[in-house]
Amino acid sequence: MRLVSMMVGGSAVTALIITTLTGVDTRLAIWLGMIGPLAVSVTEWLVTSRTYRQRPEGLTSVRIKLFLGKIVFFGAYIAAIIGAGWVLPVPFVISFTGYFLTFHVTEAVAMHRMLLAPK
Repeated sequence: MRLVSMMVGGSAVTALIITTLTGVDTRLAIWLGMIGPLAVSVTEWLVTSRTYRQRPEGLTSVRIKLFLGKIVFFGAYIAAIIGAGWVLPVPFVISFTGYFLTFHVTEAVAMHRMLLAPK
């Protein structure tokens, strides 16, 4: 749960700072670029940590299902945001990419620590 708090808090603070420094027309793009990857990462981490606590042998199959779900969700999410024309595409893609990579690196480090920790 600590990781979830860090991801939510950190992303909210960085999004607030970035939107304060940018123009009004990019604010929604930055927030939408953050919310999608944040929602997926939080969900993915909660499912991963619960699965590891309850039945560690099932972690690989759960992670594969999560990965396939992410592919579908992100494809639909990006198509909906950019296709609907709600935001400027470049700030959205930059925000999305930055948060996506940050959350995945954070999650990878946390999973590495989780798997190495004694049970």
